[in-house]
Formats: sequence, C-alpha cells, structure tokens
Amino acid sequence: MSKANFRATEAEGFGAIISKTATATLTERELLAGIIIADTTGGAIALTLPSITAKIENMPIYIGNKTGTNAVTVVAPSGDLYYGGGNSTSFDTVTLTESGAMGIIIAVDGNWYALAAAVIA
Repeated sequence: MSKANFRATEAEGFGAIISKTATATLTERELLAGIIIADTTGGAIALTLPSITAKIENMPIYIGNKTGTNAVTVVAPSGDLYYGGGNSTSFDTVTLTESGAMGIIIAVDGNWYALAAAVIA
C-alpha cells in the first residue's frame, strides 16, 4: 500500500468536517475530509457512499450522528457493506441510531467495510 493513498490536501477537503442535514450521496471530495457529521434533528437521513476511487481506498472515514433522535443510515452503492475484516457477512446498510453514535467506514480492495460503531457520551 503506497503512502499516496493516505494523502489529501486541504484543497481536496482533507481537514474539513462535512455537515449533512438531509439525505445525500456523498462525494469523493467529502469523504477526503475524513469526517462526516449528520444532524438528524429534522428527521432520519440516509448517506449513500460513492463508488470507490484510488483517492479514498484505505482511508478511514468517520461518520457520526451529532444530534437528534433520528437515525443516520449509511448505504453502500453496490448494496454490499461488510462488517469486520471478512467478506462473509454483508449488509445493505449500517445505521447509527443514537445521538453521539460514530461509525468508521473504509474501502479496501474495492469493497466497503464498517469497522466499528459506538456511542460517544
């Protein structure tokens, strides 16, 4: 794995925190920021991941449910989002149901993986 996969400039979005208040398809540029925070005060939202590119491959992306009692659902574009390190179990979505919940998503070898989900108090 080359170091180029981990580098992004601020102009590409790295270092920014992206805020979402409505259902959207995330862009490569937004994922390069590395942190997506959803505000579900106005209702539940779905965030669809884009197709995997070389720039976002192997880069951890943190997605959080900042406020509200509604869920944030993360959707993989192909319909497969794997949990953990293997391809044995796939899901259509990962849902962050509580305020303060944070998930880590990463693209590896052309597949999306949900590495962890936790509530931060």
